[in-house]
Amino acid sequence: MAALALAVAMVVAFPAGEAGAGNRQDRAYLLGLMNQSRAKHQAQPLKLDAQLSRYARRHSEQMASRGHLFHTADLAAKLQGRQWHVAGENVGVGPSIDAVYKAFLNSPPHRRNILRQDFDHTAVGVTEQGSQVWVTLIFYG
Repeated sequence: MAALALAVAMVVAFPAGEAGAGNRQDRAYLLGLMNQSRAKHQAQPLKLDAQLSRYARRHSEQMASRGHLFHTADLAAKLQGRQWHVAGENVGVGPSIDAVYKAFLNSPPHRRNILRQDFDHTAVGVTEQGSQVWVTLIFYG
């Protein structure tokens, strides 16, 4: 059985070099999965923040190189210059994007981040190392 891990979803509330085409395709695929889920729950689609997605990709690469999941310690700093009042992050690892996404949906805190009505933007970072896919999702609104 393939190993699958998720870090507990983090939500923060405050007052107001991308790789090639494979990464863009993975990012678009995962964004599509999230927006399909949101549509089923009458939530507006998430808009992709491409600049923040470059950071999310680096974060996924760092987790893969260290071999364990961890959250962004300074998420508020990463969101500087953006209009937001609430933010969250999901991180996970598994044998495929579909497996990680299914695990997110089966975990109440991760599912809440994906479906949360007041999140309107997301950053998506995906990297593969060996037989594992490492995912970082950042949400804000």
